[in-house]
Amino acid sequence: MNYPDFLHHEDVASLSSESSVKDITEAMNLSRKLKHWLDRSRAIDVIALRTETSADLLKRLLPEIGGDPDDR
Repeated sequence: MNYPDFLHHEDVASLSSESSVKDITEAMNLSRKLKHWLDRSRAIDVIALRTETSADLLKRLLPEIGGDPDDR
C-alpha cells in the first residue's frame, strides 16, 4: 500500500472526532502496511488530526496493538 491509497481508504477517510476506538485501531493497523517509516509516521499524524487525538499518544499505543516500537 502507498500513502495516497492509505489516505483514500474508507477506514481512514471516514475518521472523525467521534470515531470509535475500534475504527481508530483499524486505521492504525492499516498504517502498518505502509512500507516506508516516514509514510507510517505521516499516517499516524493524519489519524491523530482527523480524530482530534495526540499523535504522540497514538505512536505510544502502536506497540499495544501489535506495531513495532522501532517504527516511531
